[in-house]
Amino acid sequence: MSASARAFVISEDTPIPARRAIEEAVEFLASIKPGASPESPFHRRFFGAVDGNDYIQYLDGGAKEIFYFDNPYRDASALAGQYSPESLYIAPSFLKVDVVRRASVLLHETYHLRSLVMKQNRPEHVACPIPFLDGEGRDIISVINGKKLAGSLSCDRGGEDAYGRDYVFFMNLALSSSCSQEEKSQALSWAEKSIARILDEEARAILREDVRPPSN
Repeated sequence: MSASARAFVISEDTPIPARRAIEEAVEFLASIKPGASPESPFHRRFFGAVDGNDYIQYLDGGAKEIFYFDNPYRDASALAGQYSPESLYIAPSFLKVDVVRRASVLLHETYHLRSLVMKQNRPEHVACPIPFLDGEGRDIISVINGKKLAGSLSCDRGGEDAYGRDYVFFMNLALSSSCSQEEKSQALSWAEKSIARILDEEARAILREDVRPPSN
């Protein structure tokens, strides 16, 4: 299934810059090709192969229409299912991040939508601890607005929810044959930001065993 054959549509009233940002993210997902190593076990379970066709098929299981949601009071770069269980809304901050991150946002929100549609009763995000610090004792902050994540609904308990899936996507992407070195570096950086939001230490350890980072 190619990007042009996708089942979802972008709302007609979406501003051109936002439409372009969405299209670029979708085309990026559609262009992904596997590397020398097979996809990791978690990736196979979550998304299928490290292959553009599988990613587009995954997206098609979520949103039927993507809208632009210009709300300056929301910190998220995208919202899923707030007004319809088959709609995804992107926010202005979606346009400010690299295409690797934008692609992951579409997958992340699709996971939430698929959970709603398939009634899997998967948990939404939970509050990050206070304080919420990295390994060097620094506050973990949002890349969207620069605010501290402590106390915000920006974490997950386990490794099989949205941020764990983000991590698995990024780590497998870093091993693909279709990405540039810059895109692979971006993927590894985003992977670390994603796994930091998983509160269960054992879950983080299991995810790190799922796929090893590429050797230099």
